Amino acid sequence: MQVIVYDELFNRAGFIAAAERVSITRRLFRPGEFELIISPDAPYAHTLVRDSLIMLDGDGRKCGFIERAERSYGPEGERLRVSGRTPEGLLARRLCVPEQVTAQYHQGWDSVEGPAETVMKHYVTRNCVSPDDPDRLFPGLSVAPDLGRGPVLPRQARFEPVSSVLEGMFAYTGMGYRVSFEPESRGLVFDVIEGRDMTAGQDANPRVVFGAERGNLCGASYIEDCRTMATMGYAGGRGQAEYRVIARVGGGSGYKRRETFLSCAGAETEQLPATGLAKLAARGGRVSLAAEVVKRPGGFEYELGDRVTVLPGGGRALDARITEITEESGPDGESERLVFAV
Repeated sequence: MQVIVYDELFNRAGFIAAAERVSITRRLFRPGEFELIISPDAPYAHTLVRDSLIMLDGDGRKCGFIERAERSYGPEGERLRVSGRTPEGLLARRLCVPEQVTAQYHQGWDSVEGPAETVMKHYVTRNCVSPDDPDRLFPGLSVAPDLGRGPVLPRQARFEPVSSVLEGMFAYTGMGYRVSFEPESRGLVFDVIEGRDMTAGQDANPRVVFGAERGNLCGASYIEDCRTMATMGYAGGRGQAEYRVIARVGGGSGYKRRETFLSCAGAETEQLPATGLAKLAARGGRVSLAAEVVKRPGGFEYELGDRVTVLPGGGRALDARITEITEESGPDGESERLVFAV
């Protein structure tokens, strides 16, 4: 992979062509990470410093900020290992801070209701792009136009990381997000990912099917885990003790009924059922699929958020959403690993 390095002002600082190993993991609804190993004597290795941004293969979706550097010494000489998070990690550096009431105090909750995209972009705008306190903004970060996509839902937040709030919405909405780097404008752009339907059973888009017998799947693992699953929730709204409003959401009976308490203290009474259902969706149990795929020039084109069909073996045919993509380049060539939400 080719690596271009940018300084803190997004000016081009160097070009790395001699990296021994480069890997990047991008995720649909939470920050990803990257790692690069290089000789400290390689050209432009000195530009790999904290808070610099690297971009891989000229793709603004494959980038990240350096947060850690490690030097190791061995028989083969000195090696520099730098790592960090993709730009979505910036959203973990800011909390969802309610509106200021005075210069010192804030109101209790930042509550918003609307399409999922509108809600997500509200929290990013308020806390990262146009906050009350200008010291909280990220210079060069902007938000793409709001298209009003996704189901309508209420959301309340107070002093949670912005990234956590967005992650908590995924199970209910199926929508993720990304922060892309635009070198021409020297800025970052936040946008919501809805994804495309590329499964075998549709004909509106190109079909993407992974299977060992098709020669594009090296191996796969499928996990079902219901230990933390809940099917019915008691959603607690505003109020204290016996005066607290409680709404029941979900259901089930007998051995299939799994109960939990859902804290929805910021929700108005009329919003409580919808807020509870959105939180209950995150307790749907763990079903995950991971696969090692074969990369070929001119092969399938897909991205985070797309739904594709996977034939992992055992007669299974699963339609699943791509939630994680790991790409690695090293002495053994290039590889790619996908993780799906089924």
